Amino acid sequence: MTEPPERTYTYGDSPVAGDRLAVIAAIFGPTTEAFLRRDAPAGVALAVDLGCGPGYTTALVRDVVAPTTTVGLERSEAFVLRARIEHTPQPVADLTFLPHDVTVTPFPTGPADVLFARYLLAHLPDPVIVRDRWFGQVRAGGRLLVEEIDHIDTSIPTFERYLDVVAAMSRGHGTDLFVGRSLAAAAPPPGGRLVADTIAEISPDPRVVARIFSMNLSVWRDDPWTRANVADDRVHVLAAELTDLAAAGSPGSITWHHRQLAYANTETTSAITVSRTV
Repeated sequence: MTEPPERTYTYGDSPVAGDRLAVIAAIFGPTTEAFLRRDAPAGVALAVDLGCGPGYTTALVRDVVAPTTTVGLERSEAFVLRARIEHTPQPVADLTFLPHDVTVTPFPTGPADVLFARYLLAHLPDPVIVRDRWFGQVRAGGRLLVEEIDHIDTSIPTFERYLDVVAAMSRGHGTDLFVGRSLAAAAPPPGGRLVADTIAEISPDPRVVARIFSMNLSVWRDDPWTRANVADDRVHVLAAELTDLAAAGSPGSITWHHRQLAYANTETTSAITVSRTV
């Protein structure tokens, strides 16, 4: 068994963190759905959602990929409980949520036909090593599907300042907010092949983005790195500006550029052409 390093999830697993993930699910669901429809294989028996949080992505995987069984793995007991309450108030055979730290392999599910992870590697040190570890849990003919941020463009100064702080904090934690770029540049996992590389663009309403960023800030403002490296008045100003933007909006814009990467187990997938879409 491979043991994980000690780490801290930037946004926590509080009720506010769960609510934040619900908003994110609504905003980024359509591009993730397109990714799953385009790049997941057909005839899937087992799909596993890694770091599933409160289960919104797990339900999406189940609905779009239509596997026989879908399992969400999440190390937070609070999120697992919320996922079970929201998505399986009555137990169902095709959807399950299990507590498990997904940096530890093998997974309790055993190997899967589809492994899916969204916005998880950005929170983990050594993301390429973790990706390769995950790929060892993909069955022959299966795929690992990873969605991460490549970059974010914005013309709104408050958002620029916010992202500068979060990117610096990520580096302080030994992680990379924009890990999509380095994943795309890295060699595929041993025994695997990159079969799709797509950049999807999403431009949400700035008011909604301000709400998400405000919820994030309410958590990371107490992070030890923030306390040691960011002046209190800077955090207070950001919080006030985000509150104002959430109420009044902005004439500017913000656009996420998501890297959607699909890796196939080459034991049964030879002569596959990589599809790159920007």
